Parts: sequence; C-alpha cells; structure tokens
Amino acid sequence: TRAVVGSEEFLLKLTDLKTDEQHTVKGHAAPILRTAFGERYFASSSCDGSLRVWDSETRDQLMTRDLYPRSNDVDLSKVTAPLQFDRQENLYAAKESEVIVYKSALWTERCVYRGEQLKSGILEIEFSHCKRYLVIGCKDGTLTVWNTSIDRLVNTMKFVAAPYSIATHPKEYSMLLGDNRGSWRECTSYITPSSTEQTITKPTVTEKKKMDKEEDEKKKEGEDEKKKEFP
Repeated sequence: TRAVVGSEEFLLKLTDLKTDEQHTVKGHAAPILRTAFGERYFASSSCDGSLRVWDSETRDQLMTRDLYPRSNDVDLSKVTAPLQFDRQENLYAAKESEVIVYKSALWTERCVYRGEQLKSGILEIEFSHCKRYLVIGCKDGTLTVWNTSIDRLVNTMKFVAAPYSIATHPKEYSMLLGDNRGSWRECTSYITPSSTEQTITKPTVTEKKKMDKEEDEKKKEGEDEKKKEFP
C-alpha cells in the first residue's frame, strides 16, 4: 500500500506504508495542488498549470497536460484541481467548470463532464464506495452525481454552502459535506433523484450537539439578563 503527497516546494513524496520507504519525485515547477493514487499510477496537479501522471513503480512521468491557470501560490490559485482514479485507473481531472476523463494507460480523453450545473466552478470531486458514481461539488453549493458507467448526470442537489470537502460512506450511498467554516452536513441516498431539487441542510450528530449547546447558552444568557433587570 502506498500514498503520495505534494508540497509547496514543488515536490511529490511517494511512501510505502508497509516499509516506510520514501521516494521524492520531481517534475513540477510550482506548488502542488492535488494528488491521486491508483494501483499502477499516481497523478498530480500543480500551480504550474500542469496535470501529470506517473508510474508508481518506476516513478517515470507518463503524461503531462497544460490544464489550469498558472499561479505561484496555492492560496492564489483560481482552481482546486481535484483528481480521482476509478477502478480501471481512468483518471478524472477537474478544471474550472468541467471534468475531463482520461483513459488509463493511453491517457487520451475519453469524455468530458460539463453542464450549466458546473458553471460556478468546481471545488471537489469524490467517488462513491463502489466507484460507479462521481460526486462533483461547486462553488455555488450545487452538487451533481454522475453515473460513470454510462457517463450521465443522474442527480442534482443543493448544499447550503460551498462544499470544500466531500466524504462518501464506505458502504452506503450517503456522504458528509464540509464547508470552509469547518461545519459538516449529512446527505443520504445521493444517487436517488427527487422530483424537486434537494437542499442539503441536515446537520451531523456532532454539529447538532454544537447547535444545541449554543442554543442552551443563548437561553442561559437571556435568563441572566432578566435576573439583572428584575433582581
């Protein structure tokens, strides 16, 4: 089992989790934005504007594409450039408002996911536990679910905030959505389209406890104020 991480020093670190053996991979000319790891390959996106695919055994570069606006800092980047591999190790690379699917080993474009729902800008992409459905989260809170077996949009939902993080359940079709304020909300049955656009507002258990605590504190403050007014 291996993992790959990127740094602001333009480097990729490939680590064998069993032996702790590490390898440094060079090639990018600016800070790393995102990485993704498959069985035979790993991929990286960077502020230098490039998407690169590497061989996980030899660490040789297999493909490079200029996809993104260039910048010299992760915080200044106009894109988050998330990446994902499916079970066949086809690569899903998100640009500003579309996701390009590259065919494994050949690294030619297989198809592109685009539409009005993605126009506000893509923040995050994540696969379901079965790797059949891809969830795409956008800046305006729109979430779309795509069946990657037929490359078709199957559901559209609305999050109350921009989804900076998406965590899908390892066994069920549910997920947690995190915003830039550290709040998480739960979405269940995300592959089932509803007759109307869903709005995801259900808080997680942790968030609900936090909300209840804040409500109790407000009530207590109100009671204290009344005691001051009427001693």
